Amino acid sequence: NFMSVPCITMGAPPIRDGREAISTQPIAQTSRTLVYLPVSIFLTTIHSLEHCRASLRRMHFGFFVLNQWSPDEPMGPRIKEGLEQVRAARRAGFDLLCTGQHFLSHPFQQPATIPYLARLAGEAEGMAIAPLVLLLPLLQPVEVAESIATLDAMTDGRVVMGVGLGYREEENIAFGSPSKERLSRLNESLALIKSLWTQTEVE
Repeated sequence: NFMSVPCITMGAPPIRDGREAISTQPIAQTSRTLVYLPVSIFLTTIHSLEHCRASLRRMHFGFFVLNQWSPDEPMGPRIKEGLEQVRAARRAGFDLLCTGQHFLSHPFQQPATIPYLARLAGEAEGMAIAPLVLLLPLLQPVEVAESIATLDAMTDGRVVMGVGLGYREEENIAFGSPSKERLSRLNESLALIKSLWTQTEVE
């Protein structure tokens, strides 16, 4: 069972008429409500986080680590900056660490999602870890099941798996996944992943 959770993006595109854009993303079923805060307002938010917690006792806060950079920038230093951001987010009391997934991200460069999260998780003690979202119709479900299970074991059961349909035609073409088959592929993959996680044998 999956649900959509409001994702409020503040200070990041798309913004229309000076207002924050509100979108939804399907993520694995969870009791948490997440507010994603971009790096651009992260530091100004730290000081008000405890006040927010006092007012919103049931709300959990997630921190999205940017993962797209100019091709002119060396990836190594950008990854180290991400580690510093995670340490700051942990100290500030954020509950969840997440990053996204895309392929062929021209004009940007982008690290592979699961290895990047695995490295960031080493600095995120006590925080939930989430790929938000994996483009499941493009991926091999057996590999996803094993990768997520491994990441979950590495983080003592703190992984929340988020999945999405995707929307970029260049990704669909590159993976041989027709756009019209996205929903059926996603449902089939979810069923298989769940079976691999819960059953001794899967036919």
